[in-house]
Amino acid sequence: MTDIAQAARAEVASARRVFFCVAIVAPTLIVLAGTAVIIAWLPQLPDPIATHWGSGPRPNGFSSPMAAVWLTLGMGLGMTALFGGIVWLEARQRPDTWGWSQRLMGAMGPAMAVFLTVLFVGMVGMQRGLADAADAGNVDPMLWAGLGSALVVGVIAWFVQPKAEFARPTATGAPIELAPGERAVWIAETRMGTGALVSLGVLVLAFVAIGAVMLASGTEVWWLMLLVSLVIVFGIVTCTVYRVRIDSRGLLVRSLVGWPAFHYTPASITAVAVVDVAPMAEYGGWGLRFIPGSTGVLMRGGEGIQVTLTSGRTFVVTVDDPATGAGLLQAVVHGNAAATDTEPEREGESS
Repeated sequence: MTDIAQAARAEVASARRVFFCVAIVAPTLIVLAGTAVIIAWLPQLPDPIATHWGSGPRPNGFSSPMAAVWLTLGMGLGMTALFGGIVWLEARQRPDTWGWSQRLMGAMGPAMAVFLTVLFVGMVGMQRGLADAADAGNVDPMLWAGLGSALVVGVIAWFVQPKAEFARPTATGAPIELAPGERAVWIAETRMGTGALVSLGVLVLAFVAIGAVMLASGTEVWWLMLLVSLVIVFGIVTCTVYRVRIDSRGLLVRSLVGWPAFHYTPASITAVAVVDVAPMAEYGGWGLRFIPGSTGVLMRGGEGIQVTLTSGRTFVVTVDDPATGAGLLQAVVHGNAAATDTEPEREGESS
């Protein structure tokens, strides 16, 4: 291992230690402290207490005082576990990577813990000494106090964490050598994993079920759940399977249904490389991703083809056997191959 690689690993390890303190330890202590305050106030609270406010200034939902304890603990620690779990899963898959998305999770964790704790503690505190929780006032000041506190804590947590940007492993390789007059085309397919598709399907069913319950109970905004379900289904249909084609026209990456599609001609490409992509660290997730300076079609992590465009942006698609596709694309870009749309004499397929 080179000195540069060792330094990068040490930087990532340091970033993870800071993340653990900022995104796990600090939010847990905040939530526990808020819960302790609520428990200390229990003898001073009416029974039941107000736990829900509608559009008006007065509460319209009531629960046992212990509900505030469990809400604070459950939601506060649950959100902390959610953000920490996302980063932990990525770290298990790619232990040598770190990026802005993990840093964002590290800022959102304590921010959410502060928001929930301030809101619940404030909500309970305003009911101390009341004989009837229906007399509790408007909860909006507590909501705004929670949002303001969360914003401040989130910004601090972001800047406390180091950047620890890692260099993506890149290999340029050599263009494929073709005989004079030889034609070539490379075709591949990249698709989202079965587990991710099942998860999306379950999510759709969950929103449909929630919408059905809301409709049955007379809730007017039930259609929002149906709308969300349709949006997810649209995303599944259009953005989970892509065909990749490289020939004389350059690089074409197109959804199985024809849209969205990305086509880059040889004249628009300045460099081609095989890269090792960490979707969560670099792009904030999987699927069709847009970040400043780059677009990614990332159905999975691992190796893919990256092209650098004349505009300075990069385009990345993760696919099997990227070295072969990148080699042909380099040959096309450098003018070393003549590819056509007719039946190829050499064809490489990957799925």
